[in-house]
Amino acid sequence: MTKFFLSLAVCAALACAQNPFSKVAPDKKASEAFENIKVLNDDPSTSVRGAMEYFNQALGVTCEGCHDLQAFDKDAKNMKKTAREMITMTRDINKNAFRGQQRITCFTCHQGNQQPTGVAPTPKPVNAPPPPMTRFPQGQAPKADEIIAKYHTAIGGAEKAAKIKTFVAKASETEPDGKTASVELRASGDKVSVETKTADRAVTEVSDGKDAWGKAAGQGPAGVYHVTDQLAPLLAHESEVYPGSRILSAAPAMRVVGTTKIGDRDALMMFPAQRSATNDRFYFDKDSGLLLRQVYSVGTLFGPLPTQIDYEDYRDVEGVKMPFKVKITRPEGVWSRTITSIKPNAPVDDASFAK
Repeated sequence: MTKFFLSLAVCAALACAQNPFSKVAPDKKASEAFENIKVLNDDPSTSVRGAMEYFNQALGVTCEGCHDLQAFDKDAKNMKKTAREMITMTRDINKNAFRGQQRITCFTCHQGNQQPTGVAPTPKPVNAPPPPMTRFPQGQAPKADEIIAKYHTAIGGAEKAAKIKTFVAKASETEPDGKTASVELRASGDKVSVETKTADRAVTEVSDGKDAWGKAAGQGPAGVYHVTDQLAPLLAHESEVYPGSRILSAAPAMRVVGTTKIGDRDALMMFPAQRSATNDRFYFDKDSGLLLRQVYSVGTLFGPLPTQIDYEDYRDVEGVKMPFKVKITRPEGVWSRTITSIKPNAPVDDASFAK
């Protein structure tokens, strides 16, 4: 199972006899692709899967919480009816109280629990505080261009990195459930194919830079599926020649806001000056200039899905340093990937990226 598109809950749903996403298409509304739609009628059919994954995370439930897995369209469970009421409620609150901005989400009240909590627990749970951030005084922050230039120098130079047009990488991966998998990435420009294999399952997800699809085989759900509009941008991060290459090489408006700690390293925090589709945030090693962490999120109909990627063990690959240890953290778990080989400018067949 892959980390971005087949969460445990969605996998369980697709494993049933009825595939609820079989009619999803970019040009269809939800009411045209699904049966018995009540409140998402005019939303894109490709947005529904991302919304369902957000519900899974915000309420700590699986698809079975609301659905009969053998008959998704039926209203057999009261929780499904309640979910419709809550969707209407949150949308009305955001419309009337926040001028249509998505300020109230399912997570606002549920905090990862099926039932919202209206009374503070006793004793109050002690959460590990995030690393403190020290903001630069007004006008004293380093320039973003300087940080990006130092990063490019640290990995071997922007010109060398720009000469890498394709790559094939192989890796071993430990998934949240403890299973191990082999991963093969093939990238060319903005196209990418990611194949993940465990002992009993194989999943391949591809993006041609415009649309994204996946194919699953083995134990569990099988067949071809469309990757939702909200989640498709995450494949772009898999196709990067070096971490952040797509955004940083384009030199968008960025600002350095302060410093923090990542492990025992001092890190410079760089955020986009304006919100983007994924609102990427970068954390650079203050001394070496290498990128230690990238955090981003994608929006769904009801709230954002965040992802954090940590990079370690940079090694020289034909004159360009690339990370050989990558840790991907999402609300549902952590994936630890160890790269075993990277072949820059390896031949990559365009057929690899076909539906």
